Amino acid sequence: MKDDTVDFNKKSFLVRTLSAIVMIPVPLLAIFFGYPYINLLVIAAGCMIAWEYEHILTGKTGIFSTLISVAICLTSLLVDIDAVLMSLILVAAITYLSAKKSGEKHSKLLAFGAVYIAIGIASVVWLHRLTGMWTVFWLFFVVWATDIGGYIVGCTLRGPKLAPKISPKKTWAGLFGAMLFASLVGYGYSNYMGLNVTNYIIASTMLAVVAQIGDLFESYVKRLNNIKDSSHIIPGHGGLFDRIDGLILAAPTAILIFMYYRDIIGLL
Repeated sequence: MKDDTVDFNKKSFLVRTLSAIVMIPVPLLAIFFGYPYINLLVIAAGCMIAWEYEHILTGKTGIFSTLISVAICLTSLLVDIDAVLMSLILVAAITYLSAKKSGEKHSKLLAFGAVYIAIGIASVVWLHRLTGMWTVFWLFFVVWATDIGGYIVGCTLRGPKLAPKISPKKTWAGLFGAMLFASLVGYGYSNYMGLNVTNYIIASTMLAVVAQIGDLFESYVKRLNNIKDSSHIIPGHGGLFDRIDGLILAAPTAILIFMYYRDIIGLL
């Protein structure tokens, strides 16, 4: 099986960079203009990830990606948290029972995906509602910096493996590189916005670690069926899930930070 990371070389880095340049303006514009563009983008991205997620676990696409997409649409559009939770529980239960009935061996992961992906994707919309566009910009740049720092530093320095059974080429050096790059984003953002520099460096570094955990979760799911990329829709990057696996976990973490700890750590 091929690994889910690639060696650092000029050709692969150029392809990845060009793809990123093409993709980056789309979410930035959606964040800037807000509703309904950010909602539509989140739903479209979520549905694509649902398709990739089912394909990773079952080798096909159909009812499960549809069910997960329903959960994504509901969480991205509903405002009342009770309605969101009830919808997620219902969709997850239906997904699990359908998977068990059809004999899918990863029924629990399919059901978990309905909750995990839906909350992760919808958290981008919720964060936008809660704090405004600038915080969402910060989140995206932190996650992007995490990916870039982990890729460049990890592939350059190599060294001890981070989680060899899940992702054999990810290293501790890559993790520290991800944390460093993310902290630089926090430093630059807080300076520009006139916010508490120390707190944003800490928060950015925390989100880098969380994003790496999200990355490892996707790697774990792919390894269950010996899959390298979630799909091949993005040249040099693989699938959409491959690109925003860290964001899916970092976004709800950012929500928790701003909802429950903003007065304590002074982020706002």
